[in-house]
Amino acid sequence: MDRAEDLYTASHELAVELADRAGQAENLLALGHLHLLRGENEEAGRALHENRSLLEQLHDHHQLAHADQALALLAISGGRDAEGEALFQDVNRRLGEMGLTMMGGTYALGIADLYRRAGRPSLASALLRHAITLINPTIQSTEYARAKQQMAALAQVGEEPA
Repeated sequence: MDRAEDLYTASHELAVELADRAGQAENLLALGHLHLLRGENEEAGRALHENRSLLEQLHDHHQLAHADQALALLAISGGRDAEGEALFQDVNRRLGEMGLTMMGGTYALGIADLYRRAGRPSLASALLRHAITLINPTIQSTEYARAKQQMAALAQVGEEPA
């Protein structure tokens, strides 16, 4: 994770130098997730709020949904579960309006695996629950089964998802 942080920081600095706001936002999202993976909520909050601000300026509604998924995790990591769940519900609604629920579910499923492997089971569980609400089990049967398997794996190691 240290190497990833170094690379994303360097990439972010280059994006700033080039005035590439989309690149800046992308790197800030990745840095926010890295900080969350480490339990560094304050640093994550700074990166994620700056990410969201840039995306609002760019009017990038798809990426704003990903930003809000990360901010939901930040809220949950900070013990504000109701706030996090409300953000996830809002993301679900917005992704539905854009016709991107399946894509959002697949994205959340992939990110959940990172949190699970990094030893952040409560955040992985929150993302898995979110992914399951977005994934269409008829069309995305493999992803749906994978989400259910990851939930079961978390439960087996004593980290029962809420």
